[in-house]
Amino acid sequence: MSKTITNKKKGGAKKILAIVAAILAVVIVGGVVLTYNIVDSGFIQRNKVAVSSENYEVTSAMMTYYFNSLYQNYASSAGSMLESMGLDTAKPLKDQQYTKDQTWYDYFMDSAKSQVHNLLVLAEAAKAEGFTNKESAADIDEILETMEATAKSFNVTLDYYIGAVYGSCVNEDVLRQCMELSELASAYSQHMTDGYEYEESDWDEYYKENEKSFNKVNYLSYTFEVKKQEVKKDATDDEKAAAAALDKEEAERLLNEANTLAATTDDKAFKTYVESYLRTDLYKDKTEEELKKDKVDIDALVEKTLTTGATNSTENDLNKWLFDKERKAYETRVEKDETNLKYTAYMILPAEDTEDLGLACVYRDAYALKDYRYIPFLTSEYKNSDKDAKAAAEKVLEEYKETATEDKFIALADPEKGYGDGAYEGGLVEGADKTTIAEEIGTWAYDSARKEGDVEIVKVEGKGYYLVYFCGDNDIKWHLQADNALINEQYSEDIVKLEKTHTVKAYSKGLGLVEAIVLGGSSGSDSHEGHDH
Repeated sequence: MSKTITNKKKGGAKKILAIVAAILAVVIVGGVVLTYNIVDSGFIQRNKVAVSSENYEVTSAMMTYYFNSLYQNYASSAGSMLESMGLDTAKPLKDQQYTKDQTWYDYFMDSAKSQVHNLLVLAEAAKAEGFTNKESAADIDEILETMEATAKSFNVTLDYYIGAVYGSCVNEDVLRQCMELSELASAYSQHMTDGYEYEESDWDEYYKENEKSFNKVNYLSYTFEVKKQEVKKDATDDEKAAAAALDKEEAERLLNEANTLAATTDDKAFKTYVESYLRTDLYKDKTEEELKKDKVDIDALVEKTLTTGATNSTENDLNKWLFDKERKAYETRVEKDETNLKYTAYMILPAEDTEDLGLACVYRDAYALKDYRYIPFLTSEYKNSDKDAKAAAEKVLEEYKETATEDKFIALADPEKGYGDGAYEGGLVEGADKTTIAEEIGTWAYDSARKEGDVEIVKVEGKGYYLVYFCGDNDIKWHLQADNALINEQYSEDIVKLEKTHTVKAYSKGLGLVEAIVLGGSSGSDSHEGHDH
């Protein structure tokens, strides 16, 4: 059986170029490169060792690259959340606390040291095995060529440009060394996991030992909550007692509602009861216009009663009840929260797949993931014209039909020669899960009538049109989940063994020369007094 760990995007240069592009978005504002205080030649940093192993050395300049790459990627990913996290990219990292005892500089330095430690361990293991990664040279050349073209567009040298992005001591040679080390470690890591092979018996054994990570249930629920009487701060004891009596009376009424809801016998009756309660009780004084004004959607509230794919991740009475293997479909229960005067009715639903485990309500994801290719025609790329985007998709579909083969679709999905977006090579998405891809594409790909070679234009609301080619089924989802877990466990064990075999040392003086750029300012650098390990 083929093994697909994840959807495989374009590797090598294309993958790294995407990372570089994300970083450049942080340091390029309004078409102007944010410059840093590039005074030093960087000679010392490029010749001072910060971290080393038996056969490899990471200089202070290389460490600066890894440090600032981590920082920039973090800032780019967090975006508008940075402020709430207490990180100001316009200020030196050393001047900002991450925790009471640690600055943001310390945080990123610890992360960089951990990353470099792992890279060196993997690089040493690769060398010991005689493993090489010759293919990475061309990828790195492509990255540097792209960066050089960008530097020229700003009328600066490549070294100046690299220094502006990663730190003044980082130049082309340093960047190449870092990429070579990273690519070697990454390739060897993949080489390790490619050697791990597991069979269905292994997956079955893992499932038996970790059922809670796989088992799921679907259920309906609705909570009746008492809207407590308002009591003024200066209320008398009699007034407080009267309010409490009214709350108790309402609680008894809503508990009765919950018990009545729990007496329903199927999902349709459950939802019908909830809808009736919302319309004739909770919102009985609201007209349709008032509900709309208050953004109350009755139909949506009814749909929210459904929970699918719930996992047994928490030890509580509800989960004990839901995941009881003797549970029958449409059984109900009521949970009482007397402290907050809330009463919740639950109804468990039939399993999505009753044959796999042979249970009425508990199931695991026993469906096959899907492989497909796509070519997007986004309305945003056609002056927000839905009509033009659809027409473009139809035109390419007719072009495809001239030959109507997968090779023809692959050619059309090539952004350099055809119409694809380049995110996935040949537009291929492998192991697509219906829960994570666009709903419309998922519905199409998971249609029971779908067969290999089917091609169709699928409209995705809010996006545009996608020309989709169905390649076929991939692995069973829970098989893949178990396989990934086994791979991760084995990889972690092997890494621990490699760390015992290959020693990595860090040097405080070399780490102290690491330059931390200030993303939001015109200049600035920090240094770090590290500790020898």
